Amino acid sequence: MSSRPSRISVTRSAGKLNVEWDDGQHCEYSLSYLRAECPCAECRGAHETDDPAETADSVALPVVNSSATSLDRIEKVGNYAIQLHWKDGHSHGIYSWDYLRSLCPELMEES
Repeated sequence: MSSRPSRISVTRSAGKLNVEWDDGQHCEYSLSYLRAECPCAECRGAHETDDPAETADSVALPVVNSSATSLDRIEKVGNYAIQLHWKDGHSHGIYSWDYLRSLCPELMEES
């Protein structure tokens, strides 16, 4: 069974999203990192390019202003994910628990 968050909080002044997982793991994500890793089709380029030179591991996010990485609000999506709403109006990315867990900087350091 996959881990699920037991608590999610945001510290806007520090630009951090904190997740406490039900298995005791704690993950702290920078908001700019989460925006750069947005899983939506628009950010992943699925609808914008047919360039075969682009690969799944080459993603670019043109950040024109700070509102692109400033979080407006978080919404729970069913029992499996959260949706982040950014101040620049972008809100298409749905971060499943498994995806969010895979992005955890603390777990990446352990690997």
